[in-house]
This record gives sequence, C-alpha cells and structure tokens, in this order.
Amino acid sequence: EPEASDYSSSNVKTAWVGMLVLSYSAVYLGGLQNSSFALGLVALPLSLLMWSALRFQPLWTAAGTMLTVLFLTSLTGLGLAGFRAPTGTLDAALLLCFMGLVATVPLVLVASINEQRVATRKVLRRATTDAATNLPNRAAFEEAVQRALSGQGEGSALAYLDLDHFTLINDTASHAAGDALIHGIGSLLKARLRAGDQVFRIGGDEFALLLTGDADT
Repeated sequence: EPEASDYSSSNVKTAWVGMLVLSYSAVYLGGLQNSSFALGLVALPLSLLMWSALRFQPLWTAAGTMLTVLFLTSLTGLGLAGFRAPTGTLDAALLLCFMGLVATVPLVLVASINEQRVATRKVLRRATTDAATNLPNRAAFEEAVQRALSGQGEGSALAYLDLDHFTLINDTASHAAGDALIHGIGSLLKARLRAGDQVFRIGGDEFALLLTGDADT
C-alpha cells in the first residue's frame, strides 16, 4: 500500500479545504449575479478535485466529490442562488449528465493514480527486499545509513554479522538447507530487535544491524 509520504502534508490538505470552500462561494456569488457564465465557475471546484486526485488519498477526493456534487445539485436542481431549476425532461437529463461528469472524472483519475502508486510501491519493495529472508537488502541498508548520517534517522550504532564457513552448509547439505539457515537467522535477528532497530541482509551470509537509542537498553 502507498505510504503517507506519497501524499501531501496535512497543511496542504487544510489549504485545499479552504480553497474548495472559496470555490463554492465563487459559484454561489456568480449565481446571484444572474450571469450566463456562472455555471462555468464549476471549473474551480472541479480543478481542485483533480488536484486532490493527484496529491491526496482517495478518501479525500471521494469526500470532496460527494460534497461538490451535493452542492451543485442543490444550486441547480432546486434553483438556488439565482440558478434556474430544470423545467423539462431534457434540461433534467442534461443536468444529470453534467453532474455525472463532475462526479466521475475525479474518481476515475484518483483510482488510476492510486493504482499507479500501489504498483510503484510493489516494485520499490521488491527492489529493496531480500527474497530469501524478506529483510531489507543492501540497497535499503545503504539508504538507511545515508539517512542516519544526514541526521534524518536516529541511528546511533552499526553492527555487522558474518557467518563463518557458511559455504560448507551449501556444499554438504544443499543450497536449500543454506537458504533455510539464512532465513532462520534473519527471523531470529528480527525477533530480537528493539523498537527503532533495523536488520538488513547485505550479502550471501552477511547481515547488518542499524541500532537506535541507548545501547545499554
């Protein structure tokens, strides 16, 4: 699943909500002016919904779309704020099609974008995960060390583990037995980690541990 870092921050979302409310106000005030172009202001909330589809979690776009459709339907369907309510079957059908487009386009876009994010995360996970142990691999280890050295992480100690004479297991008991041993050691190391610690498989018989906090705890 996509992570929180794949989406915009809460401050951006707060600003988006404010702009969406302002766009509703613009549509409402435009209707009060009895302008023939008032309905064109619907492009404002629609553009904000498209933005949310690109930058926010799907729930935000779904909620915004529902509110926008409800707001616009109330204005045009009930004839509020100067908008003329549909008087015939054709007008009602056109209004229904228009609302369908307003509701469908952002949702289709957010579904496509979210599917792309999920696929990207799967590819990234495969690229940074060791297949035999399901532990982060060397690429993930190098990235974690860079974050720790740059002050973005809390790494305070680095431990290295190398299994002596591991090739004897492969040569005498088969590679399947060697893989089972590696998997078992990886599981044991992972089970012994404290909160914030990380373990990586960085080579055939090599493991690295990035330890955080007080080494005495």
